[in-house]
Amino acid sequence: MRKINMSIDIDRPIEEVFRALSDIRTQPQWDPDMIEGRHEPDGPAQLGTKMIEVRKFAGRVIETTSELVEFEANRKFVRDGGDNGPMSLTGILTFTPTDSGTHVDWVWELELSGVLSLMTPLMARILRSDAEPHLEKLKQLLESGKFKPLD
Repeated sequence: MRKINMSIDIDRPIEEVFRALSDIRTQPQWDPDMIEGRHEPDGPAQLGTKMIEVRKFAGRVIETTSELVEFEANRKFVRDGGDNGPMSLTGILTFTPTDSGTHVDWVWELELSGVLSLMTPLMARILRSDAEPHLEKLKQLLESGKFKPLD
């Protein structure tokens, strides 16, 4: 298993940042590779919510499902990607208030199976380099007030 660590500081209240990152339905606003995000059941995220992503990846459209296996509002959530073919990806996000807003730590646990396991270091680098500009875009949208949460 390979861990990918990222963090970002966003000058917005923790409630806004948590809401933005825990609602996959709004992710296409800041992730250009994301075509659609859905919750099952529909509505705000909570423990047990299944998150369905439809995204462009490596020139293809893929759909994956993860489940919120930990959910502590405004503090932490864990998305377990389960078995989506040869790749397993779990996201652990923790939120800490700061003097000027919110600090987010994001850890991905990546595991590739079979012969693809040889590509784990490369896939980890790709995921990180792809995610960094997306998180920066989310930061800009939130700090400028242009992010559109779902009600």
